[in-house]
Amino acid sequence: MGTEFAVLILIIFIGAAIYYRFGSKKPSAIVGYRTPQSRSTPEKWRASQNWFYLWGIICQAVVVTVNLVMHLSILVNAIILVVYLLVISFFIESNLRKMDH
Repeated sequence: MGTEFAVLILIIFIGAAIYYRFGSKKPSAIVGYRTPQSRSTPEKWRASQNWFYLWGIICQAVVVTVNLVMHLSILVNAIILVVYLLVISFFIESNLRKMDH
């Protein structure tokens, strides 16, 4: 079940990125990066969404690959998901602050 869960999360990320890229240029209602800092200017908004989707897809693809070899549980997959989302958020916020200078 862990592999299927990881693949589902990857499909959600890819679908949200496609919706953002080819849709209304607004994040998906399901997945997107929304903080006051990211919404402060249009440039920051675009940059934060691009970073979020890019790194989210890359991290989840790695998790799917690991699942194909190690067969992690859904709980372990969920913990990994939360951890890398926190790391991505820290990275995005750090880079958004640098855009001010």
